[in-house]
Amino acid sequence: MSQSSAGSDDGRDVELSRLSMNVNMAGISIAVFTFLLLLYFSPHPGLAINPYLFQVTLVAIVFAVFAFSVSALYNFVLVYSRPAKHPEVPSHSNRASLFFALGLFLLLLEPPLILLSIDLLLVAIPSLILVLVYVALYFKADSTIRGILNRPK
Repeated sequence: MSQSSAGSDDGRDVELSRLSMNVNMAGISIAVFTFLLLLYFSPHPGLAINPYLFQVTLVAIVFAVFAFSVSALYNFVLVYSRPAKHPEVPSHSNRASLFFALGLFLLLLEPPLILLSIDLLLVAIPSLILVLVYVALYFKADSTIRGILNRPK
């Protein structure tokens, strides 16, 4: 087997791995959505749920499922377009990364929203702070990656 065909197989394996990860994250998001519905519609004496925050929480998880699904779609396109050296490969890769980051952010936002909707502020506030720390770390990592990719070769 030649070196070029082995390299293209590695690229395809990476794309298939990314696609699999997106599908798994969408599945996790759907499981969280199911949990939320069970939490809200199961009778729990003494558990007061803020209906507005609960709706915001549901919207966030629905958008997380959407973002992971769109990211998976772009990764699926990359599986076939990268070997063909299609000119839109970088664009599809950027979109896949963007939607994955959005989905991950929304999924990370779920715990603080759930905790806020049931008035557990002592745990919700640190959880929200950790989400903000993630956002800061994401932008730092993103700028580092862009700096590496934009270096002259």
